[in-house]
Amino acid sequence: MNRRELIAKNLQELIVRNERLTIREVANKTGIHEKTIAHYVSGRAIPSTMQLPKLCVALDCTYEDILGKAKID
Repeated sequence: MNRRELIAKNLQELIVRNERLTIREVANKTGIHEKTIAHYVSGRAIPSTMQLPKLCVALDCTYEDILGKAKID
């Protein structure tokens, strides 16, 4: 699984965990356009450093919850 797929999977799980929010509700909470949120959830795009904090607040999660844990060897 590549980084983009991991972020998409994590966002899908967080949205379900947060009372099954819709993409529209996440967009309203973050101020991020619905199509952009849909691209994040589908894996067609990844959140920018400007959008990530907004998603974390809306989904009550950490950066790591969205981006996945870093692997340190």
